[in-house]
Amino acid sequence: LTVTVIGTVFPIYESVRAVCTPEEEDDKAWLQYWMVGGVFFMATTWVDDVIQSEKGDEIWYECISLIFFWLYFPLTDGATL
Repeated sequence: LTVTVIGTVFPIYESVRAVCTPEEEDDKAWLQYWMVGGVFFMATTWVDDVIQSEKGDEIWYECISLIFFWLYFPLTDGATL
């Protein structure tokens, strides 16, 4: 649930806001976020099936939460790499 909230709620808000502006660069950045984020969401589903330990799940969700934060945080702008 945490990964879903971190990976979707704020980015949806920012994506809608970007679409409402005349600039195309912010639209491009959020489109890149959703493409990369989609890969990570699919990987999360796969990792859930592969990792059977509680500790492994904990570490995975901490890492993926940080990755999503890195992708959309304006100072890092990770999705545009």
